[in-house]
Amino acid sequence: MRRAALATFDASDPESAAAVIALLEVEPDWALRAQAAVTLGRVAAGSENAQVVAALQKRASKDAFALVREAALEALVLVDPTAAKRVLQVSHDSDPEPRVKARAQALLQRL
Repeated sequence: MRRAALATFDASDPESAAAVIALLEVEPDWALRAQAAVTLGRVAAGSENAQVVAALQKRASKDAFALVREAALEALVLVDPTAAKRVLQVSHDSDPEPRVKARAQALLQRL
C-alpha cells in the first residue's frame, strides 16, 4: 500500500518531495527506502533541489542496503547530474558491493 502511494506522488504537489525525503530518513523497510529514492528521482528530475540532492547523496553513500544505494545513485543522476558525478565516483571507488560499483561506473559513463 505504501509503495503504491509513493508511485502516485508527482511534481505538481510542492510538498511531495519533502514528504518523500522525510520517509527516506526514517523508514526501516529497505524496499520502501529504495522506492522513496526512485520517487524522488521522478518527482524532482532536473530540479537540482538542494534538499533532494542532500537526501539522495546520504542514501547513496550511507544506506546499509546496496539496493537503496543503487536506487539513490540513479535518482541523483536524474535530479542533478553535476552533483551526481562526485558521488558516483566515490561509490565506484569505495562501495563494498560490486553491483553498486558497476552501476556507478555505468552512470558515470552516461554523463
